Amino acid sequence: MPSWKGYIEVPSVRKLFVIPLAENNHGKSLIIRALVRLAGASVTGWKRQAMILTTLSGQRISALVFPSSLSEMQHREPAKTTAEDFLKDLDRCWWTYDLIILPSHENPIDIDALIHLGQRHGYDLIAVSLTKNERVLSAAHRDCLEKRSDERWTLRNHRMGKFLVEEKKLAPLTTQASVPIDSLAAHLWTRIQRTMFP
Repeated sequence: MPSWKGYIEVPSVRKLFVIPLAENNHGKSLIIRALVRLAGASVTGWKRQAMILTTLSGQRISALVFPSSLSEMQHREPAKTTAEDFLKDLDRCWWTYDLIILPSHENPIDIDALIHLGQRHGYDLIAVSLTKNERVLSAAHRDCLEKRSDERWTLRNHRMGKFLVEEKKLAPLTTQASVPIDSLAAHLWTRIQRTMFP
């Protein structure tokens, strides 16, 4: 773990491995970026990185945060083939962090691998189903939700399609688009805090 000035390790914590689950253009990266801002961390160039996130009650937790899904990273960096390769790239002792946020596309094989890896290192796996329309869930999405994660949450981003925000452009969002994104990020961050510190 990097040396963070003033960081005091929380003695008792429920370690979480959070997997926002959706295909492209559902708002995964935008929500994660907004969550990081809400938690008081700064992101330089918005790359995967280790950071300290601060809860509403002032507790500081160590986190590894990824803006891109596992399959997107594998496509860009084919030399790294597993989630553990990317985690080790940030810190060889990645399992010492309190929280990992690593999004995934609707790939049951990737979800299986993430669940196995996280649970093997003491994390509770949270599959966050990110939907634009719950009436239309793909078979692959449903297959992912059947995997043995410890919990499943649903994050409803029904307004995403209306604003047609393309995550790859990372352009400044209009107020109409940023308000629902920030709201969803706040809901997710609050849920994470309550789960880690009941």
